[in-house]
Amino acid sequence: MTLDRSASTLSTGERQRMQLARAVRNRTTGVLYVLDEPSIGLHPSNIVGLTGVMHDLVADGNSVILVDHDTQILKEADWVIEMGPEAGVKGGYVIAEGTIADLEAKPESQIGPFLSGKAETKLRRCAREGEMFAEGAIHLSTGSIHTVKPLELDIPKGRLTVVTGVSGSGKTTMVLESLVPALEAKINGSALPAHIREIRAE
Repeated sequence: MTLDRSASTLSTGERQRMQLARAVRNRTTGVLYVLDEPSIGLHPSNIVGLTGVMHDLVADGNSVILVDHDTQILKEADWVIEMGPEAGVKGGYVIAEGTIADLEAKPESQIGPFLSGKAETKLRRCAREGEMFAEGAIHLSTGSIHTVKPLELDIPKGRLTVVTGVSGSGKTTMVLESLVPALEAKINGSALPAHIREIRAE
């Protein structure tokens, strides 16, 4: 992240990391920090930096409580409290608490098997390469916007497409400030946003 970046161009993940970095820089002690799902919007490679900051806060004599479900972060915890067993009226109970090893050994824990690697993860059958664009495609061509460079990309219709990348790489800008406004303009017959060169839905 460069010093000349405008605050308006920062992603959610970057803003959250800046706030945590400020807390570490101030070298507070005896403070309780509460973080609500800090891993949202973070690429796995960014999680290492996030957990490092949390460890620094604890090392300085602070307490950290965070609400999260990313197993990479949970494995860094000294103590875990698991709520459940379901959502809404069927939830609201503490179903397990303890160290990571404790949760891995408790049959009532739902996150334990994922922490230990024993849980079976079901994977759906993905579309084959030859049939990927069988239902058509959305073609997007853009100029630069914020920190995102000119883009040329195709999105298969009728498929599950995921946009990923490290925090601040331009994912949200590409989708919410380029793709969505361009499609809305095309549907409504209005002028395309200035940075959009072309949008085609075939």
